[in-house]
Amino acid sequence: MIEMPNFNDVANPTLRTWNRLNIIYNAKEMLNEGMASRYASRFNKKDKIALLRMAAKVANDGYENVRREILRTRNSH
Repeated sequence: MIEMPNFNDVANPTLRTWNRLNIIYNAKEMLNEGMASRYASRFNKKDKIALLRMAAKVANDGYENVRREILRTRNSH
């Protein structure tokens, strides 16, 4: 079984959600949809909503734009 981190140690909730979403994207691409779904299922309702919102933002604004925004915000604190 491949170990996929939860990023619970990441204090910034936006960065934590971004990291989790990237695990989901990579699991879908490199493994399969089932592995991505199993990974996402380990989170509580609040975290799942955050993942869905982040995925919608990526779909709307584009992956690179969202990534830059998150990194810019993270580095400004």
